[in-house]
Amino acid sequence: MSDLVVVANRSPVKLSKNAHGELEIQHSIGGVAPSLMTALGDTKADWVATALTEEDVFAAESNLPIDLDGINVRFVVLPEDVLDLSYTKVANESLWFLCHGLFNATYGPVFNESFFTAWAAYRLHNEKIAEDICESASYGAKVLVNDYHFFLVGKYLKEKRPDLKTTYFLHTPFPTFDELTVLPREVAKELLGSMLDYGSCGFHTQRWQDRYTEAVGRMFGCDAKSYVAPLGVDVAALREKTGDPVIKEQAEEFLQRFAEKKIIYRTDRMEPSKNLLRGFLAFEELLSDNPSLNGRAVFFARSYLSREKSSHYQMYKKEVLSEVERINKRFGEKDPVIELISSDNYNLSLAGMLTYDALLVNPIRDGMNLVAKEGVIINPKNSPLILSQEAGSYEEMQQAVLSINPYDVSETADAMKRALEMGEEEKVARSTQLRRILEKNQPVFWLSRLIEQAV
Repeated sequence: MSDLVVVANRSPVKLSKNAHGELEIQHSIGGVAPSLMTALGDTKADWVATALTEEDVFAAESNLPIDLDGINVRFVVLPEDVLDLSYTKVANESLWFLCHGLFNATYGPVFNESFFTAWAAYRLHNEKIAEDICESASYGAKVLVNDYHFFLVGKYLKEKRPDLKTTYFLHTPFPTFDELTVLPREVAKELLGSMLDYGSCGFHTQRWQDRYTEAVGRMFGCDAKSYVAPLGVDVAALREKTGDPVIKEQAEEFLQRFAEKKIIYRTDRMEPSKNLLRGFLAFEELLSDNPSLNGRAVFFARSYLSREKSSHYQMYKKEVLSEVERINKRFGEKDPVIELISSDNYNLSLAGMLTYDALLVNPIRDGMNLVAKEGVIINPKNSPLILSQEAGSYEEMQQAVLSINPYDVSETADAMKRALEMGEEEKVARSTQLRRILEKNQPVFWLSRLIEQAV
């Protein structure tokens, strides 16, 4: 039994079988889990996650103890069809789109019988997670539930274990009230009502919190216990990691590959909210309006594949690749002007951050976005950050970034030009200001805030 239980859809471990059929444990990369692990530090806890791989299922069904740096990992196994409906159809194709403002009123969403079947699976997924929490949590334990996969866990914990002290932290944006009411009426009430069943709800920015409290007031006519806790990066650990000879060697290879060229860089998932298409169109406009940059500037993009079961993501990937090919044909007589690498490798992402002359972070909407913070901390050139005003990190960093409307391609192109032409004195001043802001907000402070708010 544990006095602290952390809940996230993904676990902090990546399990694999070696040649002898034995499970090997490594740290996972991507998503919320690595940030949570950084914040936990030496804190002991149980971690409840969904079994997403064959190895996860094997570990759970074999009752194998999974311990990572003092974190006891527990997997909840679901029938494959339930997991697919809950994770793909509801979490990623409905709730993710809702929170990030991606619904298209003309072509979707469609709430029909198949959606309500998927919603029943999402409800079951949340109930099974809650049951596992109840088994692992000691009396009066603190439970930290994370992200959009588990909006409904709150109501089940309140029913089954009212002694628990709970908080729910949403790492995505929160939708406006009008966006929320696009959902079927009873679904919206169930979602928001379950959030009220948690002891408190946390958000990365005041903006997302305000949307939540407005929705609660308008739908239920009551106040909501909520708080703001922006997640930061572990500055010391990040700087130490980028001192790794392997990462530095890879950065040198990138610099040699793009010798004598200005590098605009981005690193994120291949998915609609990250707004890759408009970023590439802005670069095309930059080259079109400034012919002298052709051959002297390159857009280096690392975008790893994500949620490949979803038809929405498959279509977006196809469109992105098609546009990159078209732009390269237009401008890349000898070498491509956009180099797009699709691989999920955190070390390569960090290596790219050591090389850029401008970092583009232009999401349509983002709960926080740690790439913006990581790049500022480790880039040795003091290079400018071009940041969407719809990123959660914008709230902290807006005074010293090149601000853009993520929908405005021309404004983004202008920001790219300004970034590449910026003088050294201004670059140093902006980077210094940003680093001072980021050094004050370490992940351990964020975790302390969550534990304090679990009531």
